[in-house]
Amino acid sequence: MRKDTGKRLDELAEKMTEVFLEEADPHGWTAADVPPDKRSPAQRGDRNWDMKNANQAGALLARVLDLRERMKGRGALPLGDDAGCEVETDVKRYEKQAAALVQRIKAKQGGPA
Repeated sequence: MRKDTGKRLDELAEKMTEVFLEEADPHGWTAADVPPDKRSPAQRGDRNWDMKNANQAGALLARVLDLRERMKGRGALPLGDDAGCEVETDVKRYEKQAAALVQRIKAKQGGPA
């Protein structure tokens, strides 16, 4: 891999976090202001796609964060029953990283930290 791959992954993680935050906001989904029992079939279908897009953006962000961690030599988040108690530590570390990314993005946008 190229020498600047780590930096590029950091930049991509920031961009993907912004996309995920936008996609995951339920207020931006189709028919957000319409009660569930009043939504048309088309609105329900569009809303379902909005949720799927948010889910995929989150999954892609998780993959980028995982790859970035691998590049830094910290390994990946272990999966499965044999992962042991390290999973909890890794989850907390990923949560801190995601929170830090959100704070950096908010600071760049001039919003409250």
